[in-house]
Amino acid sequence: MWACARDIARMDRTIRGGTWRTLEGSQLAGKTLGVIGLGGIGAEVARIARGIGMEVVAWNRTPRGEAGVPLVGLDDLLAGRRRGSHSISGSTTRRVA
Repeated sequence: MWACARDIARMDRTIRGGTWRTLEGSQLAGKTLGVIGLGGIGAEVARIARGIGMEVVAWNRTPRGEAGVPLVGLDDLLAGRRRGSHSISGSTTRRVA
């Protein structure tokens, strides 16, 4: 997320190309992150995102409140009404995102 928001790959290419330019990235604080799956990784991503000031919403196959984020429907999350996602891989969720 940070690399995309700050456009690190483009900055790296310009520096390696011998050019030093200040490039403006975007801030993640205040943005909304949609997390698909609140297993170990998804819950940790949600925790870190909240820690940097992001609004976090999530969808989980089995509703669970211990992650401390509001749950939304998968269709709502994937329809682009929320920005970003964290995809998970499991036998029943393998091609979800």
